[in-house]
Amino acid sequence: MFRFWSFLIGVLFGVALLSCTSLKSLDATYPINPVASETPVYRDSGDQIIINLALVSPALTLPVTIYRGESYETIDRTQPVGVSRDYSFVWDAVGPYQHFFELVDASGQTVVVAERQIYFRGTYNTRDLGGYSTTDGRRVRWGLLYRSDDLGDLKRSDWEYWNQIGIQQVVDFREPEALDRKPDRLPPDTSLIIRQFSVYDTSVTRRDNRKLLQRADPETYNSETILLENNRMYVEQYTSVFARTFEELLQQQHPLLYHCSAGKDRTGFMSAMILYALGVPYETIMRDYIASNYYRQKRIRRRARLSPLIGISPRISLPLLEVRTKYLEEAFRAIEEEYGSLDNYLVEGLQLSISERQALQEKYLEQP
Repeated sequence: MFRFWSFLIGVLFGVALLSCTSLKSLDATYPINPVASETPVYRDSGDQIIINLALVSPALTLPVTIYRGESYETIDRTQPVGVSRDYSFVWDAVGPYQHFFELVDASGQTVVVAERQIYFRGTYNTRDLGGYSTTDGRRVRWGLLYRSDDLGDLKRSDWEYWNQIGIQQVVDFREPEALDRKPDRLPPDTSLIIRQFSVYDTSVTRRDNRKLLQRADPETYNSETILLENNRMYVEQYTSVFARTFEELLQQQHPLLYHCSAGKDRTGFMSAMILYALGVPYETIMRDYIASNYYRQKRIRRRARLSPLIGISPRISLPLLEVRTKYLEEAFRAIEEEYGSLDNYLVEGLQLSISERQALQEKYLEQP
């Protein structure tokens, strides 16, 4: 018994030492609001909503009158909640709901902005894809396209908000074993349309992958290669699956949510393709992709600290928990190698014709 407790204490001490070392690195990697400087609307740790009007549009003329609602349709345009005279505005958030703000500047120019995160208690990376500007000056409509991590932990209290948002279709990119292990916990509504479009690496099982990582030398092994290969695989093996999602986007008449497990890799690739098809510029697409690190920062820190408990160094686990620009760039590289350009990939790979792309834009973009 003494030997057992000595062994256990030794293991825990080693884990704690590794975790403390990793924590210093994680603290440097994940400050309090790493994307706040690039996000027009965000909620801080004190539940205040911060609006940076200069990031919304530098063309706004002061003063800017601000109206609010809990959806695009319910913005109360009869009673302003404030006036900004210095390109900033702070609002005390009420409840775990997405807040929408209509900004009207001195010249009468109007723009609607909102919090991007959807505050379900059972998810941590559910986001509205609306509000992004396109190269021709239009914006993606709010409240129609949602990206997320898995929905297996949705609470009953989330169902009321789900129904309020009006999501009518779910596209699930997870592999069959993940579907069996943790099925989505959706509202008991028979009108929901569920599509299971599995995207996964058939060459490496979850168990074999863990064994590989446990044996790997953290000083020499580069775990980034797993996600680099996965992103290339999305193009080389699963283009037809993502093409089916575009079919759903064209046919669906109600808000649609698509997701995988963490809401960062398969979902991140799909989001990039949707935004590009809608005409959103590359820099914005990449910011949306990298934002998963912000919304998942607590989970990344916790899992990286705990990874030594299953024999995996944080140096190896961290690249797998994050998204990095090079991952999505690898998918773009595979697209250029096989199709020549992203535009060709939309037509030849994703089977999205020019007329269908125009229809997609008419459906999901605010028209001038």
